[in-house]
Amino acid sequence: MSKAKSIKHSFSSSQSINSMPTRKTTVFPLPNATKPRYMVSKKIEINELSDDVLLYIFRYLSPIDLLNIGIVCRRWCSISQDKSLWHSLALSYGLHQVASTSTSKQQIQNYLNQQIKTQLKSLFPLKFDVLKSYTGIPDYQKTFNKFSSQFNFLLAFCDDKHNIIWSQKYDTIKFFETSMSMRWFEITMPEFLTRVHFLRLFSIVSININTRPNRLRLPRSNEQLADITEKPIQHTQQIQSLLREYKFDWNIIKTKLISLTKDIKSPICISKLPNEDDFLLATYEQDKSFAFIVFNINYLSFHELFFTGLRTTNSINNQPLSQIINPNHFPKSNDLEVSVFICFRNMTTIFLRHRFLNCRLKLSSTPMIELIRSTDMTQDLGPELEDLPKFNWKTSLSKGTINDLCLIDLVVLNERKNISFCITLQATLIPGNDNGHSQGGDYILSSNVWNIKAVSQCNNRICLDGTIMRLDSEYCALGRDSQSWHLQNMTCSF
Repeated sequence: MSKAKSIKHSFSSSQSINSMPTRKTTVFPLPNATKPRYMVSKKIEINELSDDVLLYIFRYLSPIDLLNIGIVCRRWCSISQDKSLWHSLALSYGLHQVASTSTSKQQIQNYLNQQIKTQLKSLFPLKFDVLKSYTGIPDYQKTFNKFSSQFNFLLAFCDDKHNIIWSQKYDTIKFFETSMSMRWFEITMPEFLTRVHFLRLFSIVSININTRPNRLRLPRSNEQLADITEKPIQHTQQIQSLLREYKFDWNIIKTKLISLTKDIKSPICISKLPNEDDFLLATYEQDKSFAFIVFNINYLSFHELFFTGLRTTNSINNQPLSQIINPNHFPKSNDLEVSVFICFRNMTTIFLRHRFLNCRLKLSSTPMIELIRSTDMTQDLGPELEDLPKFNWKTSLSKGTINDLCLIDLVVLNERKNISFCITLQATLIPGNDNGHSQGGDYILSSNVWNIKAVSQCNNRICLDGTIMRLDSEYCALGRDSQSWHLQNMTCSF
């Protein structure tokens, strides 16, 4: 009886097992493997690499990739829950030698973030003084020249979901030292501006980060303890960070556009974003393109007086500049420093810049800023133009002639290096006597001397007169480029 009951129970169990659906298995072969290593149920994802191998690979990724790897790597999500693996990763980074109450995961993330902050901080060794003007910081230009190859900007027009509709990359640092100006955009006013809700300013920095920090490995045979510390690997990593975000409403901007001057025929209208004093933009009415966009970047102090010219030109339109300049602003005439920024339309290089040193202001019926420094070509090459473009004047003026519109920004500093006067005026260029017979046909800088004159188009009287000189091979021995351009004999009268 007992035997029959046992047989019946065995038969019932066998029937129950056979009635269950069979589970299929998926085989994941490894390279050069003769036998399958993993046999798991279907619908269960698994990688070929074990946790320790995967962890070993992650050690060689850059910090930025490692911090963001969870976005693209599903396997990392499972590994991140294993405390023992984080502890193993902390050991590989040598973080176990540092006393800390944080978890291994927090230690690693703090270490990687600290690496990035340290490198970024090294890019800006100078501490900027908000009370200083744009030339009041010692070795300012030298500092930014040092990191100019690592530092650039990106201005992005974004929709309501922060998707980039259009962007402009700014590879070189062209700014007024307290703000950055992006002038003469070669874009028209397309319909996408109605879809723009945000303007985002990004900084992109290329920095060196230790992708493999100092860590200890197991000693090999006949190896001293001092020899088993691996050296870090330097890796150049591009970091993009959001500096500022501005709200953009094209309809409001369009209705608030005002003329740069009171002249009805003025082709430039300026506006600013709502509730934003450090973001100005202007449109060029003739071809419906952006004339310029000027904005403050948060690494530099914003100087309110710098935009005096843009903001008050329409109010001072009917009086000459000589009535605006107060002689009391210049306590010592020999301590003046004058910067002139010439912005040509439709040219790839944004600024021609000439800074007068050792200047004086002649308080006559026509105030004049005169260059005191005399130039001896055999000994001194004179004040050099910064960022003077090396291009063909004829071909670069794609939508006009040499007489086309340009802007002149005139900035006058007092002895304390503070801005005492600033004005931005639209102007035209007039060729010198040597080239007066042509209209844009022979404005190629192939001759040794080319005269430049700029006369304002509005009621203000400003005249910029000077000579651009090309120094050829005979001056190459002095350490200059093969083609060195200089602006000499510059005078600026009002």
